[in-house]
Amino acid sequence: MATALLKKLTMVSTPTGGTDPTIKRRFRIAMHVDEQLALLADPQHMRVERKRREGQVVEVKKKVRPAWIVRSDGSAVFTLKRGKTNLLGDKSVVAESVAKLPDVLNLLKSAVEAGELDEALEQATIASRIGPKSKATKTVVRAATR
Repeated sequence: MATALLKKLTMVSTPTGGTDPTIKRRFRIAMHVDEQLALLADPQHMRVERKRREGQVVEVKKKVRPAWIVRSDGSAVFTLKRGKTNLLGDKSVVAESVAKLPDVLNLLKSAVEAGELDEALEQATIASRIGPKSKATKTVVRAATR
């Protein structure tokens, strides 16, 4: 009787690996942009992280630092980074004012989720794994830029 019921189900093999690392990287950067949007909405915004301390899970609040700079003319310059690596190369995104920065950040988040910065994310990941002072990092970065 149980066999007849199981035959009605569609069976597939269980996935063995986790999710794609590229998707994880996109998600992390999108979360960073979301935090910046929350910081724009509320300047007192704090990130809540869960940590294990003495066998207990404790929520720790951490200050979120702005990733933008306001120029003297009122425009805002936003730098998208993963670690110490600027994902836009040596460029930054400029908004006409801080009030227009959420629109720019939403557009940037859409670009990250669409995969337009996957190559830059891959290079930043490789550079962070090897280390900034290693000769191997310079070789990898040079090979990637050619």
